[in-house]
Amino acid sequence: MVKLDPIFADYNSTTPLCSDVLNAIQLWGGTVGNVSSSHQFGQHVSKIYDEASDAICTRLNAMAYELLTCSSATEANHWFFYSLLSDRVDIPRVIMSAIEHPCVSKALTQYSDQGVIDLQICRVMSNGMIDLEHFQSLLTPNTLLVSVILANNEIGTIQPLAELSRLAKGVGALVHSDIVQAAGKLPVDLHALGIDAAVMSSHKCYAPVGCGVLLVNDVHLMKPMLVGGTQQQQLRAGTVNALGLHLFSIGLDYCCCSSHVNVHEWARQLCQSVSGLHVPIEFNEKTQLWNTIPLAVEGYLAHDVMMRLDMNGVGVSTGSACSTGAIETSPVIQALRLPENVANSVIRLSFGYPTTPSQLDYISSILSLF
Repeated sequence: MVKLDPIFADYNSTTPLCSDVLNAIQLWGGTVGNVSSSHQFGQHVSKIYDEASDAICTRLNAMAYELLTCSSATEANHWFFYSLLSDRVDIPRVIMSAIEHPCVSKALTQYSDQGVIDLQICRVMSNGMIDLEHFQSLLTPNTLLVSVILANNEIGTIQPLAELSRLAKGVGALVHSDIVQAAGKLPVDLHALGIDAAVMSSHKCYAPVGCGVLLVNDVHLMKPMLVGGTQQQQLRAGTVNALGLHLFSIGLDYCCCSSHVNVHEWARQLCQSVSGLHVPIEFNEKTQLWNTIPLAVEGYLAHDVMMRLDMNGVGVSTGSACSTGAIETSPVIQALRLPENVANSVIRLSFGYPTTPSQLDYISSILSLF
C-alpha cells in the first residue's frame, strides 16, 4: 500500500480553510473598524458585514429572515431556546427528534429537568428517518416548539423537514432546525422548508471557527441572553464578528460551487469486498448526506477501530465531536435500536470537497486489514 500524508476523514467535526477563505484573510489585511462606529472605518466594516449577511440569506432563500450572529451554533441554539422558554409560566410541549445534536438535546433536556417544558422525544426508524406516525401522535394544541435536525451529523440522514413543519404548523407550533451539517452539503431553501428558526456554523463550511448564525423569521421571538451594548437590535451585546461572517459567506459559496467524489459508491464497494464491514442503515442518496458514512466493523469496538485508523494516519470519529473522549455508544446510534454488538462497532467517516479517490483507496486498504 502507498503511504499517504495523514488523511482527515472527520469533516463533520470541522473543515479546513478553503483557498478562497485563505485569500480573503490575506486581503482583509489592515482592515479596521467597529461595525457600531459611525465614522468611515466603522461604516466600511458595517458594509462588509451587511453584504455577507445578504449573501448568506440569498444563498438560503432566507431574505425574509433576520440573520443574527454569535460565537457558535451551540450558542445560537441556546439563545433561541432561552428566548422562547426562559420565562414561561405554563408548561408547553416541546418535541425533538431522538437524533438531535447534543447542543440541542442537552439544552432542551435541561429545561425539561427544571419542569419548564413537557419534552417529548420523537422516535426514528431503523433507517434513521423520523417516524412520522409517532411525530403526529405527539403533536397537541399545547405544542410550542418542534426541533428537528435537518441532516444528522453522525449518520447523515436528511429529514423531511418541510413535511414536519407543515404538520407542526397545523397545531400552531414553531419549528426550529439545526442545519449545521446540511449547509454547504445540500441545497437549503428556508422559505420552502417553512421553518421559524435555523442555526449554522462557519467552521463546517471551510471558514474559521467562531461564527455562529441564527436565522429567525420573526425577530420579536428573540430576547437578549447577553446584555451590555446595543448591537444586533439590542438582542446580543458584543461587537459582531464582521470578519467571521464575511469568511463564512465565502466558505458557503465555495461549498456550493465545488464537486465531490462518490463516497456512497466507494462505501458500497468496500463493504462488498471486505467481510465484517457494513453500514448500519441502508444507503439512499436522496435522504442521506453525500459525505457521511456510518460504518460497523464487526468484532471490534468503535473506539479501538478509531485508534487503529489514527495510528495509520486516518482521522475518523465515533460520534459527535462534542463527545470527544466518550467511549460509550452515542445516543444517535442507540436511537437506531441496532443489536448491541453492531451499535458498539460503528465509526463515522465524513469526507469533504478536498477528499480524493486515492485517499479513499488508502482508507480501504487499512480497513481491509481488520
